[in-house]
Amino acid sequence: MVYQIFCPACSESLFCQSEQKALHCPKCSRYYQSIFFVTDSVYLLETGSLKSYQIAGNRGAVKLTLPAVNLSITRGRGDWMLLVVSETTKKPIIVFNLATNQHHRFKAPRSLAYQKGIEVGILTGVFAIIIPFVLGWSKATPKFLLLTGLPPCLGAGTLMTGVLLNRDKKDNKNALALITQEQNILANIHQLQTRKRKQIKQINLERETLSMFKNLRASMVEADPKLYEPKISVIDRGIKIYYEQIALSEKLLLNYDYLIKVWQIESQSFKLSERLENQDLIFTKYSELEKLEEEKTILQLLNQI
Repeated sequence: MVYQIFCPACSESLFCQSEQKALHCPKCSRYYQSIFFVTDSVYLLETGSLKSYQIAGNRGAVKLTLPAVNLSITRGRGDWMLLVVSETTKKPIIVFNLATNQHHRFKAPRSLAYQKGIEVGILTGVFAIIIPFVLGWSKATPKFLLLTGLPPCLGAGTLMTGVLLNRDKKDNKNALALITQEQNILANIHQLQTRKRKQIKQINLERETLSMFKNLRASMVEADPKLYEPKISVIDRGIKIYYEQIALSEKLLLNYDYLIKVWQIESQSFKLSERLENQDLIFTKYSELEKLEEEKTILQLLNQI
């Protein structure tokens, strides 16, 4: 199952699967740990000013300590939850209820600008210490020598930070491209799964309505076929259209299942760096789906006349 959430830092939409143990936002380049679990698998160990929990999730048994605050989300039995943890501090950032699309934020992650500012400060400080010694600073050295060393320190610190950032960007460029492609694959799976769920609800409704029409027709025939002849002919027409709608709905479900499996294989092979070459087959199936959905819409309009 593919779920849609958002990045806690930049609010970019992210798609993830329940077996994933890590998340990476292609927009802001942040890494997170992801812990999927069911509400029934959470055990309260101790309480007080802090609450300690043990969670049995996709990462095994995880002990988690949180402030003693009530979560601002509802939690039903068997609901799938997703806990997003900072990759660097290992502290929880946000928890999602995937069944109700609710979330509770524990702490917003620090901005990248703040982190890069720390890097600049550290590197500048390092050069501020090193360069005066390189220039021969000592007690006998005039104070102006120290002052003349500060501008190079600032420049060197900023330059080195820029070099490191550019190196990271070059190193991450290919990785980000792959993550973006993987997100696109997961987005396609999520869209198809959503359409499938809606179609299942629709076909169940159509079958219930068809059963009601058939029961009503049987009652009319049993009571007085001649009296209800005009209504029976109208019901027969409606029954025929509903049979056609149900047949199209079943075709749509088969096509949804097929495309979901294809994209799932694409996702698995993507991780193994063995991309499927025959993309035309996928697009052909999508065009078939669009035609079937158009036919379904026309039949629904005919049934309303």
